[in-house]
Amino acid sequence: MRDTPVREVANLVNANGVRAAEFEIDPHSSGAWHHHSQVQEHCYCLKGRITVEIAGRETVELAAGERCEIPAGASHRLRNAQNRVSGYLVIQGTGPYDFVESNSGA
Repeated sequence: MRDTPVREVANLVNANGVRAAEFEIDPHSSGAWHHHSQVQEHCYCLKGRITVEIAGRETVELAAGERCEIPAGASHRLRNAQNRVSGYLVIQGTGPYDFVESNSGA
């Protein structure tokens, strides 16, 4: 896995407790396990395929145009099992944003 497998491409909105940003994730890599204390997250796959792992829940596979919701406080990470870069949009809100890393999906 590379040092920065997930890159923010564009920060579209970050105001009034709402955040929207576009990301890319490298082939065969994953982001860190983390949670957001107060904001619910909506993840939309823009290109390729991404896997959304949420601790204690079923893993969700998303193709371009599909989405899932991640509840506030739920530990999660995104993976790309493909041979090409995948992209996704994240919309978070409402409330103060934080990014709290965890050791695993436990």
